[in-house]
Amino acid sequence: MKTLTLLALLALSSPVFAQSATQLKRENEALRAQLAQRQEQPVVVSVVSARKHEKRGGASHLVLTLQVRNQTTQPMALNLLGRSRALRLVDNLGNKFSPTQNYGKVHGIPVATDTLADATPNLPAGGSLTVIIDATSYLKNTSMGNAFDLNMTLGQFAYNARGKIEKVGEFPVSLAGALN
Repeated sequence: MKTLTLLALLALSSPVFAQSATQLKRENEALRAQLAQRQEQPVVVSVVSARKHEKRGGASHLVLTLQVRNQTTQPMALNLLGRSRALRLVDNLGNKFSPTQNYGKVHGIPVATDTLADATPNLPAGGSLTVIIDATSYLKNTSMGNAFDLNMTLGQFAYNARGKIEKVGEFPVSLAGALN
C-alpha cells in the first residue's frame, strides 16, 4: 500500500516539477532583465543592513546602511537632496521616520539644501560609498513594524564654468526590505 501511494504521489508530482521549471525559467529571465537594466544605470543603491531600535516613550530609531555604487568611468559628487523634502522612510505599520528630527542623522554623504550643496567628488569611478541613515520617530501606543519602504533622491553636483555649484543629475531611489 505504501509503494502504491508513493508511486501515485510521484506520478502526480511530475507536472508540478515541469510547471516549476517553466516558472523558474520565467523568473530567471525577469531577474536577468532587471540586472541588465540596473547595470545600465550610473548609480546603484543597495541595502547592506536595516535595523530597528524601538524605545517606548522615546525616540525609536530605524537605521539603514546603504551602499551607493558609481557605475560610470568618472568620479561623482553625490548629495542626498533635502532631508525632509526628498527622503521618505516608512515602516510597514505606517510609522514615518525622519533623519532630521529627534536625534536622527545622515552619515557618509552630504545633504544638499535649496541653497547649499557639496560639489567635491565623493564617489570614485567604479567605486562605492557607505551611507547610514539613522531616522527617528516618537511612537505613541504603537510598535515598530518589521519592514521598511525608503524613497529618496540623490543629486549629482559639479562646478560650472563660473565656479558656481550646479545640479547636473538626479537619481531617484526606492528600496524596501525587512528589519532586524
